[in-house]
Amino acid sequence: MVPTISISAMVLAIFVLALIYRVARPSATTWSSVLPGATAATILWWGINHNVVFTCGAVLEPNGTVKIYWGGADTVMCMGEANVSELVALCLENGRPAK
Repeated sequence: MVPTISISAMVLAIFVLALIYRVARPSATTWSSVLPGATAATILWWGINHNVVFTCGAVLEPNGTVKIYWGGADTVMCMGEANVSELVALCLENGRPAK
């Protein structure tokens, strides 16, 4: 079960991300250009879509496996391992339908 959060927490998160994006490249971005990305990142981060992983990298091993790394809530580093052939087959067979 996903915990519910308040609207004010989401608005605050959107504002903070937009501020970070805006400060990072002030000459190249406007507030209207960073708000959509900040909103999308916040919605994905808070668990609206549970099938999203923001990976930090992957290592392809000589034996045909891939190690995929990702962060968990900015507190832990995670690693999953899969056979590349099986992973590709699963993605092709069970992919999301196009919208």
